Amino acid sequence: MTSVSFNLIVAATPDGGIGYNGDMPWRLPSDLDYFMRITTSFRRSSRAPLPYPSVSSAHELQTVTAHSDSQLNESVQANLNVVIMGRKTWFSIPKKFRPLQNRINVVLTSNESLKQEIVSESTPTSPVYVFSDFQEALASISTGKSPIGSIFVMGGSQLYQSALYNPQCQIVFLTRVERLASTLQDTESKNTAIQCDTFIPSIPTDTFRELGSKEIIEMLGPNVNLSQQSCGKFTFKHQVYVRNTSTLV
Repeated sequence: MTSVSFNLIVAATPDGGIGYNGDMPWRLPSDLDYFMRITTSFRRSSRAPLPYPSVSSAHELQTVTAHSDSQLNESVQANLNVVIMGRKTWFSIPKKFRPLQNRINVVLTSNESLKQEIVSESTPTSPVYVFSDFQEALASISTGKSPIGSIFVMGGSQLYQSALYNPQCQIVFLTRVERLASTLQDTESKNTAIQCDTFIPSIPTDTFRELGSKEIIEMLGPNVNLSQQSCGKFTFKHQVYVRNTSTLV
């Protein structure tokens, strides 16, 4: 097993719901902004704070030639973060937002006919690579010649499950989403659950511990809202879990 470490980022209900009919059951613009800032800018070792909301990461980007092979190429910009996702998650992203900007996009699929289609969307500043499975992707990342930033698993459910129980998963960035009580009708008062048909496992508390607000600020800096927020019919709160053997350095 490769020794490269990675993180997991997800928005989920208290019972682990993450999707319904192939889509997210909520629209939370500020959480999408948080996702962008974490996956673009978070560097655990540097202690650099996240940028302010809606401010893009200040990477010094160079123009390079995108590569469509499955090996992470040394000419890709050094220190870009990596986002790893399954095929369905990739295609659930609107095409105008693909690939996710200023990040190395890694897509997992065993469908040979789709691989070239996916890598054809690669750009010089947001390269795309395709691997058959998670372990193959991690192995390629760990043996790459060019340094990278942090690695994030971003779905779907099967990949989340594999990643969560992988000993190299170090941090879980969880946005906990619930129904806003004031939006419930009388007939719904006994069932506040958000309708979902896709789930992730519970975070194992014997393996991970939840950070307090002070620890999160030490990790991410002051530009993160840790209060209970609301948007439309939903409330949400950012939480961070770290592996019990991890250190905040």
